[in-house]
Amino acid sequence: MGDGVIEKVNLLASIFSNVDILIALLVVVGAVIFAYTIGKDFIITSIFALYMAIGTMALVPILDQLSFGLDTAFNKIILLSALTVIFLYLQTKNGFFEPIVVPNSWESAVFAVTWAGMFIMAVVSFLTPEMQSGLSSTLQLLFVDQPFANTWYILPITTLVFIRGNA
Repeated sequence: MGDGVIEKVNLLASIFSNVDILIALLVVVGAVIFAYTIGKDFIITSIFALYMAIGTMALVPILDQLSFGLDTAFNKIILLSALTVIFLYLQTKNGFFEPIVVPNSWESAVFAVTWAGMFIMAVVSFLTPEMQSGLSSTLQLLFVDQPFANTWYILPITTLVFIRGNA
């Protein structure tokens, strides 16, 4: 009985030995908590806000010149987070983005995980190749290597096709 507990503790220790996996899990858990609390009516809107933030960063080159006194990758992560919050705020205050469809219990978790995966994918794409090579093998498989890396960009939209929510 004691050996089974020790094996499970060793397994958890090996999973969390890399801080990057712990950070990724915190993003997923945070997104799920958001989806079930204050963001329950806005999880779909937050997906579109994240798409808008990623698109803005890709298509507005002057944003690359913004500096928050940090490394370039961290500047982009801060900018992505700020733009996502700004676009989410603008969409929630605009009548065009009223929540017509609100996901129910398990659907909120699915949308939260797809949002978190797309956010992590965007953050990982801002890292230099040297930083990406320092990520754990699990995160490299899910967010750097193909085909999984690009899958995170289309997964939220694909999920919208198959999950309808309560209209």
